[in-house]
Formats: sequence, structure tokens, C-alpha cells
Amino acid sequence: MSPSRRSFAMIVPMAFLAAFAMEGPARAGAPVGFTNGSFESGGAGPFMASMPGWGPWLGPASSGSDFGVALTSTPPEVAESGSYYAFFHASQDVTDCLGQQLNTVVGQQYSVSFWMATDGPTNAQSSLFQVVWGPDFGPSSNDAIVNYQSTSSSPQAYKNITLTFTAVTTQDILSFHGYDATSNILLDNITVVPLGESVPATTPWLLLLLATMMSGVAVYVLRRTPGGCMLHV
Repeated sequence: MSPSRRSFAMIVPMAFLAAFAMEGPARAGAPVGFTNGSFESGGAGPFMASMPGWGPWLGPASSGSDFGVALTSTPPEVAESGSYYAFFHASQDVTDCLGQQLNTVVGQQYSVSFWMATDGPTNAQSSLFQVVWGPDFGPSSNDAIVNYQSTSSSPQAYKNITLTFTAVTTQDILSFHGYDATSNILLDNITVVPLGESVPATTPWLLLLLATMMSGVAVYVLRRTPGGCMLHV
């Protein structure tokens, strides 16, 4: 291969690399700011404003409120792992609620994983557990809402559930809402993880523009001889 053609072969890939370098790599999502998903901080007791991570976003049911953090004891009243877990037991068909406001990137997807169980019989007609993601603490038409209801004559062992949500604001709220007239709904080991990275919307056309410009320079170099004369084509 002639020196000029070798230059061309090297410059074209370098054009795309330079374009990528100037635009910058995909922007990693900012720290989500989710804390105490295992309920290990704060000890047992009713949910209070001082509860790390959860304190600012509590919504006791207007009647029959009964939710908090419990210390693991004997099965089935145990944590999925660790020493503490959250429970919901409000019995008046009105949910108790807790949540956290997150640092989110609009359009970014987030994986929410948690473990859920019950410590006794449950009936779908008198129990409800909801996972809510969006701009509101309480479920609304602006939010993504996932409902869980089941009927069982015995306690249900912990099961892992993973959901994917897309952020609609820079401070979306993840919240959990629940009541069960006959038993406790148990919640433990919640995690929130961004999926992939957020890429600026202008990246594709900027890459194409810069790559095209640099490729034009490469063609010009190819058409020149080492002595500076233009090749006839």
C-alpha cells in the first residue's frame, strides 16, 4: 500500500474516533440518591420522620394505619437478609405509604428490585400492595403504578421482584403503598440502579458532521503526491 493510501486508511477511522472524543462519552447517570433500602439504619419501630432515607416521605393511612420496621424474629416474621424489614398492615382499605425522592435523568431507565412476602394468610379482596414511580408521592395518572394482590391460606415466602421504570422528571419519587386486613406484607432489600447510560440527543448528527469533514481532509491528502503535486484522476 502506498504511503498516501496508508494515510487514508488511518485517517478515516481516526475521524470517527476524534468525533467521538470531541463529543465525549455517554453521560453516566448521576447518583440516584436512594438509601436504606434494607431498613438496617434506624432500628425497629413505627415509621417516623427521623427514619434515614424514608423519613421525609411517609403517608400513614387516614384510618387503621399500621406500618413500620421490625426486627427479624422467628419465621415467617423475618427479614429477607440482615436484621430488619418493613411491614404494612393497615386494615381499613386505605394504604400506608413510604417513599424516597430520587435524583433522576429524564428518559433514563431505572431497575427497581425488592423482596416481598407475607407472614400469614392473605386475601386479594382485603389486601393491596403498590409500587409507584413518577412525579407524585400518591398514585396518580402521572405515575407508573404496579399492583400486587393475592390470596393464600398460608404465609408467602419472600420473592424477588424486578421492575423497570423510565424517569419523567429530575426528581422522580419511588414509593410503596400497602394494606392487608389479615396479615403483614413484608418488604426488604430494595435497590434502584440506572440501566445503561444517558446519551445526549445531539450525539449522532455531531458525530456524522465531524466525521464527514475529517474524511474530506483524508481524501485531499490521498490525492497529493509526496512532493506536493496533485494526482490526476
